[in-house]
Order: sequence, then structure tokens, then C-alpha cells
Amino acid sequence: MKAGTPRSRKRVTCMDVAQLAGVTIGSVSRVLNGAANVTPQVREKVMRAADMLNYRPSAAARMLARQRHETVGLVFEREHVTTLYGAQLMEGICGALTENGLRLATGMVQWKSRVEQVEELPMIRTASVDGLVLDIAQIEGDVDAMAGRLRIPYVLINPSGSRPYNRISPNDEPVAVQATTYLIERGHRRIAYIPCPINVTHSSQADRMNGYAGAMQRAGLPPIPMWDKPLTRKVGGDGEEDDYIVRMRVFHREHRCTAVVCYSYVEAIRMLYSCFQLGLKVPEDVSLIACDHAPQPDITPVPITCFHLDRYEMGRLAVKMLLQRIEENGAAVPSITYDGTFVAGDSVATVRESVEDQS
Repeated sequence: MKAGTPRSRKRVTCMDVAQLAGVTIGSVSRVLNGAANVTPQVREKVMRAADMLNYRPSAAARMLARQRHETVGLVFEREHVTTLYGAQLMEGICGALTENGLRLATGMVQWKSRVEQVEELPMIRTASVDGLVLDIAQIEGDVDAMAGRLRIPYVLINPSGSRPYNRISPNDEPVAVQATTYLIERGHRRIAYIPCPINVTHSSQADRMNGYAGAMQRAGLPPIPMWDKPLTRKVGGDGEEDDYIVRMRVFHREHRCTAVVCYSYVEAIRMLYSCFQLGLKVPEDVSLIACDHAPQPDITPVPITCFHLDRYEMGRLAVKMLLQRIEENGAAVPSITYDGTFVAGDSVATVRESVEDQS
């Protein structure tokens, strides 16, 4: 060895920890793998010895001892990669996995792919993960049948439709009720609703429509026509006028609407643009409120009031549920829906309508 060359340091092993702690190798393994059948005294000895030796068990040894991959798989739709929805969801999932000392494997499919394409992903074919988070809301085919064939614990994130087990979803109908009620409490009586485009077939479309209509009816107010008609025209396509502008014109001129509930922040931004195109001021002429929040458009001239459905929290809840399923050998866990939280903006005004206006 050349002078000045550092001597290689001997790798600390499980046996070294056992010798320093004065226990068996089996006891060290049980402590480091979180087994319950270990006395507090032995656990303290092992942990102290491991800290003193700066011992870090190899991932391969830990996986072998626990008979697990120490890895969770995430299957997501490609279209989520460049959206804030996808970024927030990934942040929540990765954060929760890091806290639990687990790794993430990913698989990607295209929007509206068939379930068979999910089953062909390498991590699923090789069964190289302990469980799956499935963020495939627009997948085509029988997702439940596919999940049953996997024989791996899974959690569905925001799937279309309701499921009693293994599902994390935002509370779509109540969030539309909250948004509509917020406007009613501020004096608005002629409140319209803007759904999302017709190509969105997710159940949140109908749920939020029904939330708006139900809140209006309970207040003794008629829902404004077109509330249940998804937008069908291409935005600015083939010289055809933007459907958002068309509807805003109808809401303002024919129905004298003072407020609009929007399916999401994206629709609210488009309605804000439509108001500017028509010479209407927000919130002086028209108030806008959204049933969801996407912080990337916060640079808009008028911050939108909304009820935020937190995708970061949805990712964390999904990991928590999945780890419970893994620990309980795949046992089903009751589904969780979470509520929206209010985010104040400048897009809602309080109105005082006259008796003639309300007729």
C-alpha cells in the first residue's frame, strides 16, 4: 500500500453489533426489523450498540429478513406528470414513504389506457413491490377485477365512482355545496354553474353538478339552465367562439347572474378570461368561486376564492392506507373521503339585491 493511502475500513456486521450488545445475532435481527417479541432491555442494548458502531443494515438483508421488497409501486397516468395535481400527489406519496424508510417504483400508462396495459407493467409482472398506489382515474376497463387479479395490496386514488374499500378520494359533492352556499350567504340569488368539458367522464363531474343544484334547491333558488350540460365546443377551435364566453354572455344578459360556481380553478380562470372579454369586472359585476384549487394560476389579476382539495394530503393518506393493508396481509380497509378547505381570494363580492332583482 502506498504511503498516505487510507486503509479500507472494515464493514460493520450484524455479528459486531451482537458482540458489543452481548446478545445473539437473532436478537439483533428481531430488534432491527421491528419484531414485537423483544424485551425493552434487549432492544435498548442493540440500538445503543448499533449507534456506537454506526451500523446500517443492508437493504438486501433487511428485505430477506422481513420477506418484503421494502418498495411501494405507483402507477399513474402520463398526463399527470406535467400538472400540479401530479406534482402535489407525488410530493405527498414520496414524503410519506421516506418517513417510513421505503422506496418508490413507478409505472406509467397513457390516459384512457386499458387495464391490461397496467397489468403488463414490469413491476407488476415480476411482483417486485409490496403494494401499489393506483392513480388511474381515467383508465378503461374493470379496475376492480384487475386489482383482484394482482394479488398485491393496492389503494385506488380518486377513481371514478364509489367504492367501500381501499379508496382515497376528495369529497366532490359537498365541496360544490360549500361553494354554492358561500355565495348564497353573501346575498347572491342568481348563481350559475360551469362544469368541465364533456370528455371528462369522471364521477366528480356529476357529483359537483348535483352539489350545486342541491344547494340551490334547498335555498329555494332555481339552478340556472346549462348547469348540467358539460362544455362541448373546442376552446377557440375552427373559428368557433369559446364556449366559456358563450355561456358567460348568456348568464349575464339573459339570467342576470351575479355569481358563477366553477367545477375547478381551471374553469374559474377561463371564466375570468371570459368576463374580461365581455367587459365584465370580477367581482364587481360577477363573482367567481371554484370547487378546487390549483396554485399555479395564482398569478391571475384576481385571485380566485375556492375550496381546496389537497392532493398532497391525498398522497399521504394513500400511503398510510396501503401500509395498513400490507401489515394486515392485504385485508380491505374502509375508503376515506376528505373535505375541502376554504382558500380566500378576491373574486367574490357581497351583494344586496333589490326585490325587483329577485323576482
